[in-house]
Amino acid sequence: KGVFGRSFPRYFNLEIYDSGPGTNGDPVRALTKERLMYDDDKIPNGDPLQNNSRERRITSLLIGGREWVLSFSARPDFNSGLQEKIPLLALSSGMTFGLLLFVVIWSMAMSRRRAVDLANVMTAELQKSDKEIKKLNENLEIRVIERTKQLETANRVLGNEIAERRRAEESLNYLTSHDPLTGLPNRMLFMDRLAQSLQRVRWQKRVVAALILDLDNFKQVNDAFGHTVGDQLLKAVAERLAACVRVGDTVARQGGDEFMLILENMAQAQDVPKVTHKILRALSEPFSPPGRELFVSASVGISLYPNDGEDAERLVKQAEAAMYLAKEQGRNNFQYFSPSMNTKMFERLALESGLRKGLEREEFLLHYQPQVDLLTGEVIGMEALLRWNHPDLGLVSPAKFIPLAEETGLIVPIGEWVLGAACRQNKIWEEKGLRPIRIAVNLSARQFQQHNLAETTLQALSEIALPPDRLELELTESVLMQKEQTILTTLRKLHEMGVQLSIDDFGTGYSSLSYLKSFPIHTLKIDQSFVRDIMTDSDHATIVTAIVNMAHSLRLKVIAEGVETAEQLGFLKALKCDEMQGYFFSRPLPPEEATQLLKEGRRLDSHPARS
Repeated sequence: KGVFGRSFPRYFNLEIYDSGPGTNGDPVRALTKERLMYDDDKIPNGDPLQNNSRERRITSLLIGGREWVLSFSARPDFNSGLQEKIPLLALSSGMTFGLLLFVVIWSMAMSRRRAVDLANVMTAELQKSDKEIKKLNENLEIRVIERTKQLETANRVLGNEIAERRRAEESLNYLTSHDPLTGLPNRMLFMDRLAQSLQRVRWQKRVVAALILDLDNFKQVNDAFGHTVGDQLLKAVAERLAACVRVGDTVARQGGDEFMLILENMAQAQDVPKVTHKILRALSEPFSPPGRELFVSASVGISLYPNDGEDAERLVKQAEAAMYLAKEQGRNNFQYFSPSMNTKMFERLALESGLRKGLEREEFLLHYQPQVDLLTGEVIGMEALLRWNHPDLGLVSPAKFIPLAEETGLIVPIGEWVLGAACRQNKIWEEKGLRPIRIAVNLSARQFQQHNLAETTLQALSEIALPPDRLELELTESVLMQKEQTILTTLRKLHEMGVQLSIDDFGTGYSSLSYLKSFPIHTLKIDQSFVRDIMTDSDHATIVTAIVNMAHSLRLKVIAEGVETAEQLGFLKALKCDEMQGYFFSRPLPPEEATQLLKEGRRLDSHPARS
């Protein structure tokens, strides 16, 4: 029994061995090992153990006819000598408690230190993380700024591309609806505006006028001064036309030298001539491209809504018919459409169609007008003049079909036929033994633009073995005003071949007198418009006199065209003009009659004069 009022158990380690015979009591094998717990009262054989004994006891037991060795050791009872050990136990307990307290305090201190260290580590990590986050933020801000700049640049580039594409689309739309030279609306936009204008005034009982304006003799300007000057003139004309109309009206260019106008929402038809007169007056003022002064006129055709048509196509067609009538009426005027004009339009289309077939059907022929030497009175040449014997219309005047041939370009093949036919006729006269004469052939500006003109002429002469000096080519002043070097080269080739060269209708064009010295020209032909009035118009007489004197001073011959009276002939003889041709001596003759005139050897002094 201990001081705590209970007994403390003893513990025994029990080992049992087999000690059979012959073993001399030595353990051979362990039968069992156990740990036993018992109280003092339950010790086997009532043999209490001594307090504090830690002896190993061995005892023999006879069990089941065999001897068993029992070996055990016992731990002392806790109650034994407890009173004597209490102070020591208390001391030990105090030390244990203190140690435990120390351990607890030390553990707490170490825990705090670890906590502090952990806090420091965490603080350092947090600071490091904060720096890294700050750096990441800075890098992110930099990347955001860079990306923003890239996006801004991309937006600018995209914006520029979009703007450029829009400009390209607008430019394309502009080009498809406007004339690139003058900037005026083209025919497509004109027709659209005219249709809209008709729609607007349909219920207002107002007038809309469609005008077609064609510049007179603009081709001569192009041929004389080149396309650069011609383009400058067209731009100036466009500006003047735009200044003559109201803001709501339309001025367009159809192409070439043709313009189209819409006079919109007019109160009455009588207001249209006022605008047209204003346009013609504006165009009559001189144009001044660099270094030059040009004069142009225009022919204008007018159709009115609703009298002449109720749709745009019909109005334009009627205005074109009126414009052609204005040209036939002498140009530099305007004409209203009338139903009879449709007949003339159809005649013109039929004429153009027949002209294309005329060469194939051999409908063209030449008449020959004699050229007379005023000193000897002898016939020294013939001018070949083209005629057209139409199967339905009969003999068509050159004034009708030559301009049409010029417009369509048919003048080139027709001109080549004229050159060959004239040379063959002269060869026929030579083979008949008639007095040798020269044959004069007119060349159009379109023919002279062919680069092989010299070669074509040489071929025509060579095919019939006609000497080149029997051929005279008549050029207009407008031809000489084209590219000087090209013209000069061609003229020199012809001159070296021996072909005679003359300027036809001298005084009516734009040539510079310096060209007469530069080009190898042999003869000047005074236009019949000057000769016709030399007896009644002092200015014309002065011009003819000046031309003759100037030509002689340049060692050029002069031939007067359109001599019809003895008075005119006498005036020209007094000026010592070299040659003449005209109805006073002979009209243009068919080949048979011209041949008969040459056979008879008809002279000027033997020919009866006509008054």
